[in-house]
Formats: sequence, structure tokens, C-alpha cells
Amino acid sequence: MCQTQAVTDSQRGVLAPEPGRGYRIEAVGNTLVVAWWLEPEISNLVAVLHGLRDLHVRHPQGIFLFNVITAATKMPKPAVREVLREHFSSMRGKLLAAALVVEKPGIQGSLTRAVLTTVHTLSRAPFAMKLFSNRRAGARWLAGHPTAMPANLILTSAESLVASAV
Repeated sequence: MCQTQAVTDSQRGVLAPEPGRGYRIEAVGNTLVVAWWLEPEISNLVAVLHGLRDLHVRHPQGIFLFNVITAATKMPKPAVREVLREHFSSMRGKLLAAALVVEKPGIQGSLTRAVLTTVHTLSRAPFAMKLFSNRRAGARWLAGHPTAMPANLILTSAESLVASAV
């Protein structure tokens, strides 16, 4: 675990700066932080995959994903879920772990978690993934993996990206 690791400007940068697209991406060291607030589209998922692949080029020993699905994020359509499954499978051996924070309350949150768990299972669990209802718990879990970024850096990035959505 890299609890004292600092992130330089070259290790951190917003990769999808247009808030109108319904998501934002930021690389923090070897971790891609993504915040969603509209319905995910295939083009959005492809952009995230490109971000993951670009990050893996810089960190070939392995990368991490911290995904925040805000309460405003709509359920992805079946075609988008299929692309998501394919992307999960394509990251085998590259993506070491993913923390998915589902901030939706009630039945919508349960439904979203069920869909994400199913997609991950159908992709034959190519990496460790855990679902959370809050960012802090997700960041702590991800930071607990060897070579992962510290939880406070992941959390700061996620909070900044979500705040930029409004």
C-alpha cells in the first residue's frame, strides 16, 4: 500500500472535462476515477475504456478503477450493459481492482447494484470488484490493495468530479 505516495501534476489530470456529457474522468496515479450523473452511453464507456488503456500504458504493473454512480445516473440500456461486460472482460490482467460506489437510495440502488454484479459475473470476474454505498468506504477498500493510491487522494478526486457535475 502506498499511503505516503504523492501525486504529481503529470500523474493527475481530468481526461473528460465536459460536464455536459454526463460523466467525468480523472487519472490519479495508477487509478482512474470516474463520476457519472446521466444515463451512460456506449460512447461514454468507450472513453472510459480508452482512459483505462492509456493509464495501463503508463502503469503496466496494473491499474485501479474508482467509479461513482450518483443518484441522478439512470440505469444503462441493455446494449450499454453488453458493452460494459465486454470492457470488463478486456481488462483482464490489466485492471487489478474496481470499487463501484452506487449512491442511489432504495430500490433504484438495489437494482443498479444487481445489474453491475450480474455484468461482472458474466464477464467471469476478470478483476476484484466490490460495490459500496459511500465513497469513503470504497476508497478505503481500493487503497487496501498493494500498489493502490492512498484513499484520501482517490476520495479528493471523486469529490471534485462529482461537485463539478452540478
